[in-house]
Amino acid sequence: MFPLSTLTWVSVGAILVLSLGLMVQTKRLDSLQKEYGNFVVSTQVQGDATKKLAEASNKANKLNRDKVNAENKNLKSSIAIVLNSLRTQHSASSFVPGISEGSKRPDLLCFDRAEYIRADGEFTTAARRLSDEGTEATIDLNSAKTWALNIN
Repeated sequence: MFPLSTLTWVSVGAILVLSLGLMVQTKRLDSLQKEYGNFVVSTQVQGDATKKLAEASNKANKLNRDKVNAENKNLKSSIAIVLNSLRTQHSASSFVPGISEGSKRPDLLCFDRAEYIRADGEFTTAARRLSDEGTEATIDLNSAKTWALNIN
């Protein structure tokens, strides 16, 4: 048989150490790949569950929004009907005082009566428009608050 030299023993030892290191690293890699696979599956399951939950929540929120929008529309219509009725009932009333008896110039009362009535009409129309806008904004805000309180 051939005598083995020191170099041969060192080479054999190095090969054994490298083989052992390769086995350890292979086991670690397999373990990490298995752990990664479990992580991916777990993440997919959680993502699917969260997606289903979000879809259900969005559906409920849309139904709530539609309900609140319908209530908002009905309330605006009801208020418009009541306001128009009140305005129709009181359309003939005027803030301009009547003509005093014995007036030398019944068309004037420290101001031009026709001009005052015209200006008063413009003012009343503008004030009603602003009031209606404010009422509508209040209704919209209350509807938004109602919807927001019921968000899932």
